[in-house]
Amino acid sequence: MTDILQFIKQVDKVVEGFANPDNLLYGPEIKFYSNKVTIDENFETNIKGLYSIGDGGGMTRGLMMASCSGVQMARNIMK
Repeated sequence: MTDILQFIKQVDKVVEGFANPDNLLYGPEIKFYSNKVTIDENFETNIKGLYSIGDGGGMTRGLMMASCSGVQMARNIMK
């Protein structure tokens, strides 16, 4: 904890206001990934009619790729 406080004070020298007591400090998100679901090019699993996109299927590792898989799934639905 002492190291974190020292880090905040040092950053405040470069980024004024960083150490403001009203700022919120939070910890990073930690994920434990499960096995990946096998899907085809249309995101369909081995169970007919069941589709998996984003982190739910273990195929993405972040918001950007999960968002992209959602956009691609929407394009697939529109076909």
